[in-house]
Amino acid sequence: MDGYEIKQEKLYTVEIPDPNRPDIATFLYKENGKVFIGTDIFLDEVPNYKWKNEPENQLTESEIKKDFEWAWQFREEVD
Repeated sequence: MDGYEIKQEKLYTVEIPDPNRPDIATFLYKENGKVFIGTDIFLDEVPNYKWKNEPENQLTESEIKKDFEWAWQFREEVD
């Protein structure tokens, strides 16, 4: 494109650690333009990180920091 490169904004997942509940993942997700705290329960008690691949769980820095700046420390960049 005429020497121009469109730079994609980096995406992150945010899992909030809870050492007392290894059977649950607590994370940030987006719905209808707002960010919420959600959970995923591992019925077999084995951690499953499929939730990280879902687009609604991949957020930009500004989306995370708007209401959950404290959670930025738990971010993990999406590959």
